[in-house]
Amino acid sequence: MRLYNSMTQTIEEFSWKGSEVTLYVCGITPYDTTHVGHAFTYTAYDQLIRYLEMKGTSVRYAQNVTDIDDDILKKAKETGEDWRQLGNCWTDHYIDDMIALNVRPPDYFPHATDVIAGIIHAVEDLIRAGVAYVKNGSVLRVIGNGVRAFSNRGFVMDHALASLGECERCNHKDSFDELNSEFGPVEFRVPEINIREVPYLRSTVRSRVSGL
Repeated sequence: MRLYNSMTQTIEEFSWKGSEVTLYVCGITPYDTTHVGHAFTYTAYDQLIRYLEMKGTSVRYAQNVTDIDDDILKKAKETGEDWRQLGNCWTDHYIDDMIALNVRPPDYFPHATDVIAGIIHAVEDLIRAGVAYVKNGSVLRVIGNGVRAFSNRGFVMDHALASLGECERCNHKDSFDELNSEFGPVEFRVPEINIREVPYLRSTVRSRVSGL
């Protein structure tokens, strides 16, 4: 079986060791209804998983839910809903839609709000490594020379860096442009949450990351 490798941008033979394949697929940010893009993404991976399992290969499949995010906070403010209830509502809606499409569910379905401590640790690691810093109440990740320390692990690729300035199709173009206007085109905020709008999260992060 040959698959497209987004890191090398080539079609390569897909091979694995042992009898198990591990798969991570980026999940939804639940602030609105499921759409055809979701259907395309998850049915595509469903075909891959089912093919591997048909061939006798065990697949350990993880898919996250980004249930705390600027988009969710913005939508909750617009509708007057609690952001937690909003996220839970659209997550349930998404699950129902995947069941209707007969998509094989993931083995692991972690929610971002369940791993806040781990996210904080990751942010601290970025700051300690010198590839992120605190400014105006946000932690900014630097894209450029400082991030090269991570490039050999596949987190950042040259072709991705080159495309960041051309963000017309980016889902978060408004947020990206807003950051560019203030901080320049080589930085982005991590995590993508306005911490000031989530009191319990702000208090937790501020106790661990100075400057917030």
